[in-house]
Amino acid sequence: MKLGWPNANLPPLRADQQEALTAWRDAGGRGQIIMPTGTGKTEVALAAMRECSTATLVVAPVRDLMYQWQHRILRRLGFDAGIVGDSLHDCRPVTVTTYDSAYIHMDTLGARFGLVVFDEEHHLPGPACREAALHCAAPLRLGLTATPERADGRHADLDMLIGPVVYRQSVSEARGKTLAEYDVRRIPVALSPEEQCRYDQAGRLVRAYVLRKRKDCPGYSWQDLCAECGQDPEARKAQKAYALRKSIEDRAEEKLRVLEDLFRLHTGERTIVFTGTNAMALDVSRRFLVPTILSHTRKKERLAVLEGFAARRMGTARATLYEVVCQDTKEEERSRQRRRSDAYERTRRLAF
Repeated sequence: MKLGWPNANLPPLRADQQEALTAWRDAGGRGQIIMPTGTGKTEVALAAMRECSTATLVVAPVRDLMYQWQHRILRRLGFDAGIVGDSLHDCRPVTVTTYDSAYIHMDTLGARFGLVVFDEEHHLPGPACREAALHCAAPLRLGLTATPERADGRHADLDMLIGPVVYRQSVSEARGKTLAEYDVRRIPVALSPEEQCRYDQAGRLVRAYVLRKRKDCPGYSWQDLCAECGQDPEARKAQKAYALRKSIEDRAEEKLRVLEDLFRLHTGERTIVFTGTNAMALDVSRRFLVPTILSHTRKKERLAVLEGFAARRMGTARATLYEVVCQDTKEEERSRQRRRSDAYERTRRLAF
């Protein structure tokens, strides 16, 4: 189906965005665009939609992003997109859905569209989500993400599900241009004696259980443990102990003290705090009386908060990224893994 856009109002693409769009077009309209968060991947996708002028299905990871896409399509292309998901089933020539809903409904949606856009494409290779791509007949495919790599290695399947990587921009290439210049400061904190005791006890329980299982099954893994939780009470105890360790890391009291110092240090500046869990986000919100965004936050509230951070790089302002990490926990290992990314280059250690 050929579409016309009644009130297209797209801003001119920057040079890097145009490079990405041209690379996708030259690849036959199939491929992945990898750009850091905040560099305007959505604008590239909207430009591709305008250029192709064909029925389009946009697949987003969660319902909030689904509604954000619907809002952007209406504002930039003047088309009121349909929604399939969140108890709605309104399929139109341009439709937005979630990965879960695409998996459920692709048998009826798959032949209706000429272009499919997979936002946050790294979700696609999962066991269920991949079926959405396999059952979609759209000849034109565009994948968007900042981080395509997956721990399970299944990102290798994206070439088959979407197409090859046609454009990749690193964080270092965007810093100081489309992204503000920023410094990374790593702040190590210690668990309290009581937190450390509970953390160590939970760790011993998990290790003891896994070691017992590996005596009879040398290849016993975390996936095996999770699979047995519904049948084996001991496996369930080990899983709960693992969750307790993660909760202690995420909600360490010292993190809140450091956060209080950081708020004081940056009084009057725009600040966003990322937490590992909803529980910690609520702890921060209650303690410091700041708004929070969770997966179930209402659309109007979410939009109001996000619009406060909608503007991209402004002037010569330099940002600071603080990484608060619990010492002598698994968080240190995850922090080391993050520092392999160019987004964490030149990280400096701070003491608070």
